[in-house]
Amino acid sequence: MATITIYRNTQKKIKNGNYPIQVRITHSGQRKYITIGMNGKGLNGNEITFNDAAGLFNKCEPNYKVKNGIIISKLSEAEKILDKFRVGDIPFSFELFEREFIKKSKKNNILQYFDEEMARLRTAKRFGYITPYQVTRDHMFNYHGSPDLRFDQVDYKFLTGLEAYLMARDAKKSTISVYMRTLRTVFNSAIKSGLCLEKDYPFCSRLNMNGYSLSGLKHESPKRAITKEQVIQIKDYLLLPMSRQYEYRNFWLFMYYCRGMNFADIADLQWTDIVENRLKYNRNKNNRDYDILLIPEALEILAFFKGKGYDNFIFPIHKVSENTEERYHQTKNVLNLMNKSMNRIAKKLGIDANLTTYVARHTWATGLKNKGYSTSVISEGLGHSSEKTTVAYLKKFGNAILDEAGRDVL
Repeated sequence: MATITIYRNTQKKIKNGNYPIQVRITHSGQRKYITIGMNGKGLNGNEITFNDAAGLFNKCEPNYKVKNGIIISKLSEAEKILDKFRVGDIPFSFELFEREFIKKSKKNNILQYFDEEMARLRTAKRFGYITPYQVTRDHMFNYHGSPDLRFDQVDYKFLTGLEAYLMARDAKKSTISVYMRTLRTVFNSAIKSGLCLEKDYPFCSRLNMNGYSLSGLKHESPKRAITKEQVIQIKDYLLLPMSRQYEYRNFWLFMYYCRGMNFADIADLQWTDIVENRLKYNRNKNNRDYDILLIPEALEILAFFKGKGYDNFIFPIHKVSENTEERYHQTKNVLNLMNKSMNRIAKKLGIDANLTTYVARHTWATGLKNKGYSTSVISEGLGHSSEKTTVAYLKKFGNAILDEAGRDVL
């Protein structure tokens, strides 16, 4: 009968100088190798990071506990398949083993499905969604204690226990809500893909009225808007025009002038998006086209940045043209630096607010509301995706009223 071992295949060196970690099946003098994967990639190691005798990673390997858990799980799955063959008196074949092993690995394992979804997001270049998926998956693994977690094991009891586990680690309700919504999205996707049964859906729904509800994680959002007078204070605050802080302040103000524009969108703006003093672009988050009148203050900022961005980009945020995960993280780093810079300005001016990009967006909306503009106009300006709010009004308001609203932000 066949035997199973964990093997670092030193005959197949990969680009980083390591070797793939594989399940090695031996039968009648012949061998079959199946690489063990994680996050859409095969595990790999070298003589320092991997203990060949034990078939496990050493402590010097990043995330060695998670990786060793995957190896142990895979080894257990392989042994169970061989036991099934023995008990059922099924003749062994490499083809039959591989089919069973791959099917067993993919079927009903929620953590592996997370890995597949992250790989899909990476291929689709939706890098901003990968982090919440990865963090949610890691918390589930740490809470469960094993990579072998089935969809049907994630029930009401599991979710309430996970929630308590996260709260005990001082996670905020809003943060836990993000994890739970991410997990809910994964369940819905798995059901559509046929990898999870609808009866195993653990969240409150029409078919499961007693399921887990996110309502207990609702919280009052902290005040995010500042006054128009405080925006003017920020605009008039003296800074050296050649300083990074001056640039960061201009990023923030431009977002405010353009209906609370998203930072990822201003990073992607190119000069071809400016047409006759109007900004025409497609928002990354909801794939909606925007057509915004550029008020004089916004045009002044554009004039300052003329020729400063990489290639045809308006703002000096991106350093390469290709949309890669590395570029995403570089952009996020600039965003963090900008937020810190804006909070230093707020402190100097005595403004009691955390001046993130969300403040620019909420201030734009609140300022117009205080001027008497209807919620419908503001919703359209913000581009909310709710069918009950924004979509119902998209055809009712033209650019004229939104242009008027845009002029009124100062």
